[in-house]
Amino acid sequence: MKRNVSIDILKTLFAIVVVCFHVKNNTSLIICKSGHFAVDYYLIAAGSYLFLKAEETGVLMAPHQYFIERFKRFFIVNAVAFCLAYTIELIVYGFQFTLGNLITSVTNNIWEVLMIHWTGIGNNINAPAWIISALLLVGTIIWGGIYCNKKAFVNLGIPVCLILGFGFWSRLEETFYNTWLGCVYYSVFRTFIDMLLGYYCVKVAEYIKKKNLNKREKRLLSLFDVLLIILTIGIMFNKEGKRYQFFCILVFVFSVSVSLSGTHVIDEIIGKYIKLITRCAEMALSLYLVHAPLIRICSYYNISWNSKKALLLYATITVGITVIHWIISKIITERMEKRYRVHGFRLTADNTGKY
Repeated sequence: MKRNVSIDILKTLFAIVVVCFHVKNNTSLIICKSGHFAVDYYLIAAGSYLFLKAEETGVLMAPHQYFIERFKRFFIVNAVAFCLAYTIELIVYGFQFTLGNLITSVTNNIWEVLMIHWTGIGNNINAPAWIISALLLVGTIIWGGIYCNKKAFVNLGIPVCLILGFGFWSRLEETFYNTWLGCVYYSVFRTFIDMLLGYYCVKVAEYIKKKNLNKREKRLLSLFDVLLIILTIGIMFNKEGKRYQFFCILVFVFSVSVSLSGTHVIDEIIGKYIKLITRCAEMALSLYLVHAPLIRICSYYNISWNSKKALLLYATITVGITVIHWIISKIITERMEKRYRVHGFRLTADNTGKY
């Protein structure tokens, strides 16, 4: 499946927004009240790709095979991010190597490494990595619904889940990523709702394609999409509350639909830089996964970045860790790729941006 230029660009942009949201407590130079809304774009796009893959594959793999394939895909980036976060904490906080301490560390953190932290077991050293375990679980559940009875799932299951889900979501008093909802974290519930919306992104995209828009109509549609994205970024930096989040989610559904339809003019303008954009999107995931440990350490020592130089230093160190994560993950992934191919899935993109 070919990478989408406009979606990759927005993934990169929204990864930066998430970082701005997380550093807001350590600096007075950045005010980003609701940057976590940007994660919804990632989840909706992920759901869209899942439904697209189901349609393109035709003969679906069994849910347990899908789980294994996704586990292999996510394990490398998650494990490398965990190792970097854990190494940073060991260096800063110190670690007395004893058998007891080693056993405690393993029993607390093995669940995060294995990406089953949704059970509520253990610690969470690298908080943003919740998205990996949530995508693994929710993706398998949705794939199972498609595999068992696609018609019933998309015509009845998805609408009912979305109606009840948004109603429940709107009444939740606490919506932290680790808010416990009785059987899973809020982050898993959020991922489930967002990924289901991906089905409608695919359908809206198909509808736009059938319209055969001319150049002028494509430009107007693309301009409208860009203006809405700018509006959502303004909201994320200045507003708080579920009504704003739900509005952003609605915009994200529209934006992903336009991108998937192939009518976005950005694809034509900078599509020739697909290789560079693909690398930026891959590094955006690395940025998302590795930026938090440094913030956590600075909070622990009450270190703030209220000068541009201090903020630039944090940005430089974070970019360096991001590059290290991306390079290590890429090397390991490429070497293991042949062994980890299942039903035509690839773990890395080729030079054309295809998977």
